[in-house]
Amino acid sequence: MTSSLVEKTAEMVQKKFEHDRTGHDWNHIFRVWQMARRIALGEHADMETVELAALLHDIADWKEHKGDFSAGPREARAWLQSQSADARLMDRVCEIIPRVSFKGAAVADDMPWLEGKIVQDADRLDANGAIGLVRAIQFGAMKNRVLYDPAIAPKHNMDQESHTKETLNPANDTTINHVYEKNLHLKNRMHTNTAKRIAEQRHNFTLQFLDQFKSEWNLENAKSISSNKSNLSNVELELERTFLAKELPKDVFQFPLKEMLDIYIPEESGHATLRVRKNGLKFEITRKKPRLDDPSEMTEETIRITPLEFESFLLIPGLRVHKNRVAYRWKGFDCEVDVFLDGLAGLVLVDFEFKTIEAKNAFQKPDFCLAEVTHEEFTAGGMLCGKKYSDLEPHLSKYHYRSIRQPNP
Repeated sequence: MTSSLVEKTAEMVQKKFEHDRTGHDWNHIFRVWQMARRIALGEHADMETVELAALLHDIADWKEHKGDFSAGPREARAWLQSQSADARLMDRVCEIIPRVSFKGAAVADDMPWLEGKIVQDADRLDANGAIGLVRAIQFGAMKNRVLYDPAIAPKHNMDQESHTKETLNPANDTTINHVYEKNLHLKNRMHTNTAKRIAEQRHNFTLQFLDQFKSEWNLENAKSISSNKSNLSNVELELERTFLAKELPKDVFQFPLKEMLDIYIPEESGHATLRVRKNGLKFEITRKKPRLDDPSEMTEETIRITPLEFESFLLIPGLRVHKNRVAYRWKGFDCEVDVFLDGLAGLVLVDFEFKTIEAKNAFQKPDFCLAEVTHEEFTAGGMLCGKKYSDLEPHLSKYHYRSIRQPNP
């Protein structure tokens, strides 16, 4: 049962924020409030603390107060004092409020109380999925932030100072980058089981949106879409170098991650070159061949298929490779960190992609990489399919490679 203090607080907050246009309006606060109630029912939390913290979490948002994180608890305390709230209740609510907001991918959460974790989960769920995307666009427009510029790379690992600066003065950032810098990090920062389940679906929707957005933004450069029809094949030259990992970078799982399942056909081939792939929420058939017998320069022909078509391929005999792929960025270079699963668990490969042959040739091995294996046939997907980690150990031992496991979330 909602207390009279909660009811009065809801009336006050609704009146204060009903005309807000920043994406932190009454509708946002109402959704956070109701989601927090839903989560709290299964967590044995103090409901009044949860409800008040949810209703007051944006009462004086730091983004509208020049980065002042004390403005929120200060205004919340003034309101609760005017209502003669219990001192311990008031203190706990005001301790939770400044800790709710996301402060940068490199900033660890500082929320020791269950009630605060519930409100933080509810607030982060509203920054994820379809509503989170619309709110990001709404806030970006209000701040005159550029929607998207391919020349401006996302800043994936910002500390609180950098995150605050970019949020308040987004001259060197874009709204789409904000999705990479914040939204895609939220799934792995949920506290409660309820929020984790909901975040998974919303995260996948966000990935699907980004794929579609970039395809529509610049069709002639989209990997799997031709200028005529989305399911026609498109041939590209892929420039990359492959390395065995020495270790996983400490911040690697703060970057976007997606699960991938590859099926290589035919099953009997010694080195299959036809691949059917589940790539997050995309599905495609790809044929890759070396250009001029150089594995670092591959021609890649890709055809988009539907989820139903992919399901049909699951019925065809073929060798599988299952892995998690992280879209990592290291010192301005984009790379893919493939953490293999199931029978190949322990293997981690890093693929760096390049725009020019000159950049590819000049690239120096990063510290977290052990050795280059671009020209090693055993690391090719068509050779890895159907293998176990033990099958690779004779090859890996030449590089003194040690098994690397993905940590549990």
